[in-house]
Amino acid sequence: MEKDAFKEMLSTNLPLTIVTAGGEKYDVVHPDFVSVAPGEGTAVIVFGEDGIGFSLLDLSTVTDVKLSHASA
Repeated sequence: MEKDAFKEMLSTNLPLTIVTAGGEKYDVVHPDFVSVAPGEGTAVIVFGEDGIGFSLLDLSTVTDVKLSHASA
């Protein structure tokens, strides 16, 4: 996924589900729980709902970002 398109989805400030090429789904209760690497970097950190655990993704493996029904 293009970085600008990904950031645009984050700018909605709504709950999201990130889907990767491997079929993994990451529910994001609020875009504040996602960190995108600066500049040309493609790393994305998705923090768990509890704010403790996290997953490290490469933006090139993200195939879809959908608005979800997760609650904050």
